[in-house]
Amino acid sequence: MKKTTMTNRTLNSKVVRAGAILSAMLMVLLPSTGVGNFASVAYAATNDQDTSLTTFTVDGTAVSNGSVVNVDYGTTAVDVVATPNNSDATVDITGDTGLETGANTVSVLVTAADDVTKQTYSVTVNVGQNNDTSLGVFTVNGDDVTNGAIVNLSYGTTEVEVLAEPSDVEATVVISGDTELETGDNTLQVTVTAADGETTQSYTVTLRVAENNDASLAVFAVNEDDVTNGATVNLDYGTTSVEVIAEPTDVEATVVVSGNQGLNTGSNTLTVTVTAADGTTVQTYTVTLQVAANSDTSLAVFAVNGDDVTDGATVTVANGTTEVTVIADPTDPDAVALVTGSTGLKTGNNTLTVDVTAANGATAKYTVTIVVSGPAFSNDTSLKTFKIDGSNVSDGASITIAQGRTSVSVEAVPNDIYATATTQHVNVLDVD
Repeated sequence: MKKTTMTNRTLNSKVVRAGAILSAMLMVLLPSTGVGNFASVAYAATNDQDTSLTTFTVDGTAVSNGSVVNVDYGTTAVDVVATPNNSDATVDITGDTGLETGANTVSVLVTAADDVTKQTYSVTVNVGQNNDTSLGVFTVNGDDVTNGAIVNLSYGTTEVEVLAEPSDVEATVVISGDTELETGDNTLQVTVTAADGETTQSYTVTLRVAENNDASLAVFAVNEDDVTNGATVNLDYGTTSVEVIAEPTDVEATVVVSGNQGLNTGSNTLTVTVTAADGTTVQTYTVTLQVAANSDTSLAVFAVNGDDVTDGATVTVANGTTEVTVIADPTDPDAVALVTGSTGLKTGNNTLTVDVTAANGATAKYTVTIVVSGPAFSNDTSLKTFKIDGSNVSDGASITIAQGRTSVSVEAVPNDIYATATTQHVNVLDVD
């Protein structure tokens, strides 16, 4: 841009030059005679060669030749004021527009009024480098993030893809903490250095790698035998505890075993609870511990009429005994004993039986022979009852029956229960 602060420069210079010529002519034609107040002509004093500036500013700040002026990044023009000392001088300003980042030269050319004398004033205008440290793009694994954000990652993640593009292409970016990730919180840091080389900005993102959610078991055994969830393990009667090995696949998981002690006959539930390292995922494994019922069919007490007996024994009881008292208590209180043959005894041999059924269903039979003694020898041949055709009769009696009958009904019961009565002959007397 050219700024001219003087006017009528050409006219003035001509006047000056004309005056100088006239003065010279007068000096030649009218030399001093020494008489009176004869006029003398001298050269007019001029400032035609003055190239100085009374005012020289850049954006309102006074400068001088060779000065350096620093302006902000992005400045493309400055306001230059250059006023010559001689108003007839001219000023041409160049380089005050189209400024670029870095050093720019602004020149002020002053041409004196004589149109010959020139002076150039130079000022360096330093346009600062960009101090922009912002990011135009900031993503982790394709998802936009901001400074201070938290990104949740799956267990086992060891690295992420980070895209960090500065808004100013001249800025530089350094990324750290995006690899060799560990379980838990990891710090991703993006440091942006602006083009000015001084301004920096750090962006941090927490990369939270989840704890393991594995709640599986690498080893699961009961009494050294491998088992699976829902399995049934059969155990001997009387087993009260089992040895359980439950090792989680992930060593950071925790395992709690319950139900492996204090076992009872029958079904018992063994529970293994695995809590994964994430503290949230829980898996429960159950195994049925089936403790067998007792197979004991023995008798703790076996007595007949208060006397201990054993299987196969013989017990003799008095004549006329029709029943005996039997005590048969199983050794296992869960076993059942059934006694038969202890009543309705008859003279001679009778079989007493005790059937024991164990808790597990096993059976055993115990037998005792009960011998009911016979009566002492007796000569009692009397009859307790003696009837013919339902009517009582006595020894030697006679009865009348209808003509044509050939038999009668005789009932004879001895007084001695061990005696026997036999009808041998009935005489029938025919009557006309």
